Amino acid sequence: MLYRVLSTFTFSLFLTCTSLYAQAPLVDKVDQVLAEVDTMRNDSLAIRTLLSQSGRLQYAKNTIKLIDRAEEITDSYPDKKMEIHVSYAKGNYYMRQDKMDMALKIYDEGLSHPEIDALPDMKSLMLGGKSTSYKNQGKMDQALNLILESRKVYYLIDTTGLSPSDQKRHIGRGAILDNSIANSYLNLKDYDNAIKFFDISYKKLSSLGDDFLAGVIVMNKAVVYIEQDAFAEAKKTTKEAIKLLDNDKRSSSRHYYMASVNLADAHLGLDEIDEAKVIYSSSMEKYSDLELSSIDAQALLGLGRVELEDKNHSKAYSYCDQAQKKLSDLDDIAIKTKICECNYLSAKALGRYDVAMLNLETFKSLSDSIFNENNIRNVTKLEMQFEFDKENELKDIETANTARHNKQVVIGLSAGLLALLVTALLLYRLIRIR
Repeated sequence: MLYRVLSTFTFSLFLTCTSLYAQAPLVDKVDQVLAEVDTMRNDSLAIRTLLSQSGRLQYAKNTIKLIDRAEEITDSYPDKKMEIHVSYAKGNYYMRQDKMDMALKIYDEGLSHPEIDALPDMKSLMLGGKSTSYKNQGKMDQALNLILESRKVYYLIDTTGLSPSDQKRHIGRGAILDNSIANSYLNLKDYDNAIKFFDISYKKLSSLGDDFLAGVIVMNKAVVYIEQDAFAEAKKTTKEAIKLLDNDKRSSSRHYYMASVNLADAHLGLDEIDEAKVIYSSSMEKYSDLELSSIDAQALLGLGRVELEDKNHSKAYSYCDQAQKKLSDLDDIAIKTKICECNYLSAKALGRYDVAMLNLETFKSLSDSIFNENNIRNVTKLEMQFEFDKENELKDIETANTARHNKQVVIGLSAGLLALLVTALLLYRLIRIR
């Protein structure tokens, strides 16, 4: 769903830390790392350098050279546990390249390594990566089971000997796991467990004084309220998230844009139409340079729904049509369904029944992809309404035609009667003259 800021942190934690890493072209950075490793001994430091740099470069396509080099060194390295680290990096690489089957195969190889239980942190990470791969394939139940298993393994790690900084790091990664679990429950519409794990994650991050990630968690929590139509709670929670983001310099325009649109959605849900319209419009204008198609589409859809409420059907169709074009290359079925519904309602109100029918058919097709009882009710309701309106239009046309015909008959009869009266009058006068 578009409202969420981060659907999972397990795989993407490194993104937060590496967004400003180096300005040179990727090929140059990879070559620099390879040259640096050439000056090292073929030991764990070289392997860790290669793997960590591939992660910092976000497992971009050319980083396979770094992972392959690490694998070469590992083949002759006596500590075979390093093979697990290589498997994790390679699994992440293939997941990043959208090759989920290959990623799952590599993760499974790592999880079947004879030394895996000696590295519970790596086992937890591997299970998390596997969970994300299933999530990317739309297999939400399997994704949830794996991320829960990842959490279970993670909390078996003995932290008594950790330094204070490592203790904090352990708590932070636990919070990230809890956020991922909450989002998995949200995908499955298990709202109670989603709220539960968002709250657990929030408390951990608050204890670390991390207002940025705490704010992200609170924004994610607001999504649950929006999906439950608990708009007053969503409005309150989103405002809390914005306050937390204000306390941390890591908060970006992207986060504020998403929070603003969520806030507008909450206002709209509360029938605070004017407030919603102002926030949608001002946010789009303020953050236009970000070129975030998914958030733009959410804002345009909101404006379309506002105009529908105000019976401005032409504007409503224009906004929702723009939203549809923004999402043409994206895969967010939930919001595409809502956009089709908006286009259908506005086109129908404008009497553009061909366009309305096209959007209704697309709405049905998308709804089949996220099949549930509510969607069946919504589709049936829209189909019935469409047929009702179409039938009414035909009846109106028929009534108008009948009225026109009747009018012509009346005019004809009146003219005939008048002619008879004139004739009768003339005959009467002729008789009197005689």
